[in-house]
Amino acid sequence: MLSSYVHLHAHTPDSLRAPEGEPKWKYPRGIEQRNKALTWLRSHRVHDGVVYFMDDDNTYHPEVFEEMRYTKRVSIWPVGFAGDALVESPVVESGKVTGFIGGFGRHRKFPVDMSGFAINLKYILHSEVVFVRYSSVGQQETKLLENFGFELEDLEPKGNQCTKVLAWHTKTQIPNISQEVDWRGDRV
Repeated sequence: MLSSYVHLHAHTPDSLRAPEGEPKWKYPRGIEQRNKALTWLRSHRVHDGVVYFMDDDNTYHPEVFEEMRYTKRVSIWPVGFAGDALVESPVVESGKVTGFIGGFGRHRKFPVDMSGFAINLKYILHSEVVFVRYSSVGQQETKLLENFGFELEDLEPKGNQCTKVLAWHTKTQIPNISQEVDWRGDRV
């Protein structure tokens, strides 16, 4: 089997980076890099596939890649250590996503971590949607999905109906978990 890859590079201007001493999480990161990837996909007209915006500070179960291969619109799954929660997850009832549990940004339409969803390539190729900088922290994921026009009913639960964590937002530090929830979405 032949395989190929393309290495893309995009510099984040210094003016858009966190100033020395400021927490990096307050400043959106990866926007230029992700937009460069979207531009490349659109200009090279790759016909088939799924787009997943991986982060270099996450840990992935190999199963997540197999499951996302069958994404028709947007596949979604739980993410461990996302925000200030032990787990950030869609709530699934009768095979459909009905809401979300987790920590950071519960007010968002799609309170998901970047490593918790994948999009079928055809939606990217038939739009000009890109990542945009927002003044509020944590808006990149939800705004991207909203700008594509996705709704709750478009989400395809993976990870055994979102009961298995397939990605972890790991870092080289101990997670700061202030919110614990059970799988029904109740605070513990």
